[in-house]
Amino acid sequence: MTCGALTLWLKFIICVSLILVSGSRLCAYADIISKNSRISAGLMGVLFLACITSFPEMFTSLGSITVVHAPDLAIGDLVGAVIINVFFIAMLAILFRKGSVLAGQSRVNISTAVLTIMMLFVIIGALTLRRFTNIKSGIFNVGFGSILLGLAYIAGTVASYKREVKVVMRHTGKGIAAPLMIKFIVSALIIIISGLWLASIGKKISDFYGWNEMYVGVILIAIATTMPELAVSFAALKRNSVNMAVGNLLGSNFFNLFIIFLLDIVLRRGEFLSYVSGLNIFPAFLAIILTTIAVAAMLKKPKDKPVFPYIAWDSALIISVFLVGQYLLYNIVLSINW
Repeated sequence: MTCGALTLWLKFIICVSLILVSGSRLCAYADIISKNSRISAGLMGVLFLACITSFPEMFTSLGSITVVHAPDLAIGDLVGAVIINVFFIAMLAILFRKGSVLAGQSRVNISTAVLTIMMLFVIIGALTLRRFTNIKSGIFNVGFGSILLGLAYIAGTVASYKREVKVVMRHTGKGIAAPLMIKFIVSALIIIISGLWLASIGKKISDFYGWNEMYVGVILIAIATTMPELAVSFAALKRNSVNMAVGNLLGSNFFNLFIIFLLDIVLRRGEFLSYVSGLNIFPAFLAIILTTIAVAAMLKKPKDKPVFPYIAWDSALIISVFLVGQYLLYNIVLSINW
């Protein structure tokens, strides 16, 4: 390993460590805020923590289209993050050692996952339409598919907020102290800055080794930018806040697809998805399959016993599909030039 490569990987490890520590503290503060306000654990995970931990994906994607002009890297990061986050849920279940963490999840988490699947189908539809018909559809250079993604996120967020607020209306809490909010904001800022740095390091690593742009986005950059989600969800699980842990990962997926709408607004020279390779259809399908497994698991009651030591059926299936999907995706990238 050369000195340059060693330096890159050392920076990667340092940055991940910063995110893990800050993520642990952020989750602790979020848990206290949830207990002392009308914000439920599920809502805290799906809305607030999910948006904060998805900032690296958002700024990495914005940089990909405005600075390095790599739209495939942008959408690869966003769709790849959905795949990685569902995989993280399965891995957290193994660490949980009590069977499935998905069974018996809150309604807000289930609806978030279902909306994510619908948004992925919208992306596939837009890419397929563009790939095989070359038809453009949109308003003021914002694609119709992107508009649907934006509307789905806004509608889903409003519905989730109203539902969760009704659940906790009787809980008044003790109020939130100003020092606690300051600590929460500082921890969030550290995660955002570290996440951006991590994404930058990931881009430099991909350039150094000369890897495929779309595949780098789906794997390397997606793993790099989802480190905040993993850190926060792991910390939530340690505090036995399962709904917050799963809600953060599923909510991040929901928000990541909404970022495509934001990218289309920023990219004024045309519709964002019209610049994206049709290869991205394949990781989007993999994301749909994995999220569908997660939804099926969430609809079951929390009484399933692990099929292997500490591994529930949904975790085993998600991990298996993830590994097979990565193998197939790698071979597709090598054999198809879209």
